[in-house]
Amino acid sequence: PMHHLYLELEEGGTSGIHRHHAGTEMMRLESGESVTIRFPTRASNCREIKLVQGEVAFFDATLVHQVVNESKAAARLFISRNYDFDTGPLNSEDESS
Repeated sequence: PMHHLYLELEEGGTSGIHRHHAGTEMMRLESGESVTIRFPTRASNCREIKLVQGEVAFFDATLVHQVVNESKAAARLFISRNYDFDTGPLNSEDESS
């Protein structure tokens, strides 16, 4: 299933650190100056993606991530998640359930 939503972040706003079920996530910055998608658990050369208005990023939805608006303008992102519930559990703890 696909889920679509908008995320609005004020200046200095953040989505908080989180992750999702197996699948892909797409983010497009619709308005605002820029946002940074942070991946704190990735290797140092893969920890951030900066988006400016109109740009799109695709990534594995299970990666721990956070969206940060460090600009001086409100930002609005369109987000589309395509979950793949047939790929198995999110982590090894789920296998024992």
